[in-house]
Amino acid sequence: MELTYKVKGADGKEYGPVSLEQLLSWMREGRIHANTEVMRSDVDYWAAVSVHPYRQTDPEEAANDYCRLRKMIERYRTRSSSDGDPRTSLASSNGEIPIISDEWGYSSGWRGMSEEKQGALLAREMLTNLANDIPISIWYDWRDDGSDPNESEHHFGLVRNAYRDGRDQVFEPKPAFLAAQTLSVFLDGYTYQRRLPVVSDSDYFLVFSKGNELRLAAWTTSTNAHRVVVPGKQGNFRITKHNGENAGTVSATQEGLRIELSTSPLYLIPEPARR
Repeated sequence: MELTYKVKGADGKEYGPVSLEQLLSWMREGRIHANTEVMRSDVDYWAAVSVHPYRQTDPEEAANDYCRLRKMIERYRTRSSSDGDPRTSLASSNGEIPIISDEWGYSSGWRGMSEEKQGALLAREMLTNLANDIPISIWYDWRDDGSDPNESEHHFGLVRNAYRDGRDQVFEPKPAFLAAQTLSVFLDGYTYQRRLPVVSDSDYFLVFSKGNELRLAAWTTSTNAHRVVVPGKQGNFRITKHNGENAGTVSATQEGLRIELSTSPLYLIPEPARR
């Protein structure tokens, strides 16, 4: 049985079913594009909504976009069929349609950007998605597309473009690679729990757990590094920078956990209590 598709046009009407060949023809003619709603004719639900939240500003701003998108999904959860009867666009009316970030990155070639800043933004992008219940996040790009310093499209990668024949690592890692590696190790097996309340909305303290074990990620969107106190925290914490460097330890006092935040995330792991 040949798969067929239906298309929702700019006029709000549904067209189809049409074959894949016809669908590709419409794409070549420019009659449908990336924002056109296309579905298989034999299904009547969305499995997920994928987005590309590119921006040259803070990744934390995507939280508002996700909120607006979820409201749109809810608004269109139920729509009318061709005979006027309401029908759900989900397999279950009680189901949720997840949002997937299936392409998003920062170019180290953008104005005001550096490779070090790209690495910090990778970590913040992934942490922001986790805190906003985005189950899948795909970074763009794996490898730089080129080496032209004046072409920003060449510098989205985690590794440099040049192939180093005969090396154990044939591609040279950029700071963003180390950021991705560090975050992956830090969060291995851990799930997001909550954001701790602090004085400023620009400061972020995210809590992740695995069983009874907790880990924290901390940073700020403020360009001014500053100290904050998280009340209620006790004990000693081992600190790792977002690029994997050891940043020593910090001990909580009766006042709480005092730590200096910057735009580069810090990862805190509680040390076992001494007996």
